[in-house]
Amino acid sequence: MQARSQISHNLVAKHIAAAFALMYGFVPFFVEYFDLFPAPYAQINLVFSLILALGIYAMPNKLPFRWRLNVVPRMPSYKLTLALFIGAAVVFHLFPWHGDRESAGASLSAVFRALWLITTFTYARSKEKERFALMALTVVLMYIDESRTYFLVSLIILAITSKYRFSLLGISVALAILLAAVRSEDSGGGADLALYGIIGEGYNATKVVGQIHESNHPINEISHLAQTFLQPIIFPAEMLISRVFSEDYITQEGHMAILVGNSLDEIFNPMGGWYIVADFIHYDYLGIPLMIIYIFITWIATRAVFDAPDFPFGSFFMFIAIKSNPFIYWKFIYYIIILSLIYKLISGQKDRRAKKAIPASVNLKIS
Repeated sequence: MQARSQISHNLVAKHIAAAFALMYGFVPFFVEYFDLFPAPYAQINLVFSLILALGIYAMPNKLPFRWRLNVVPRMPSYKLTLALFIGAAVVFHLFPWHGDRESAGASLSAVFRALWLITTFTYARSKEKERFALMALTVVLMYIDESRTYFLVSLIILAITSKYRFSLLGISVALAILLAAVRSEDSGGGADLALYGIIGEGYNATKVVGQIHESNHPINEISHLAQTFLQPIIFPAEMLISRVFSEDYITQEGHMAILVGNSLDEIFNPMGGWYIVADFIHYDYLGIPLMIIYIFITWIATRAVFDAPDFPFGSFFMFIAIKSNPFIYWKFIYYIIILSLIYKLISGQKDRRAKKAIPASVNLKIS
């Protein structure tokens, strides 16, 4: 029964990731075909996106090994959850996602996003009232921070573990689309709001693909590919070298930023985007098998870190992985791993102290 439930949850995660891939594929094609907005990269982007959607469904439901890092901690107290919410709301208001990405404040915001996602994991087995309350708090933080992807993972995990899963899933996705439109000054209202949420997100996010498609400056392709495929392992070293020892060191994401800067004299889409295709479209259609290999490595590695015996948390990171370049994705994953292990260590020490404080006779009754 547990194995069947895992497969069912994996399939939902695949549906969601594939739906995003199809949106990012068809929206630019649609706006280009009807001459709404220029998207000369639409055709090759559609091919990449369609094959990616199929590739996502081909990912294995069962991992080829039993080892799991199991970083998900126990559920925190209500007071701690509320304190985290208040702290996150303040930090996101001061340093929202659309603000500076390089400052200490931006790093602090990233830490709070990771902390909130960890908290979401712990509430996946909570009562329905607790789940609804956390979903409401998540929507508030999503609006304040102006980002959607990471909070959408929270909403989806809470929804899929509820007995009202399909209704809550639909509401979660709809809220993410509407918030994307509400945050724009040109979105209008009513049906236009929802339409703009889909068209605006689907088109604007793929501009990063257009930047790479128009760029013709050479890069060190061997270095870029090696860093891409080995990112789950080498990220800590890359982060340390680039931030501490050498500012001239080119990280995995730096290759494409340099390519766009040298070719177009532009910033590599600073507002986020369809980075999974952007990272591989530089290699033309050879990038398709390379992209699938990277997705396979990421699917396996992420699930090995986050999957629990009763729920495949790692599968629901897939649509973050396909929206982020490998460097940014694994930075976020390492944030979550480190913070989760620290939280587990602290909560474990509290549990041991509590057990020591309870008389042996009481322990026997409890057990």
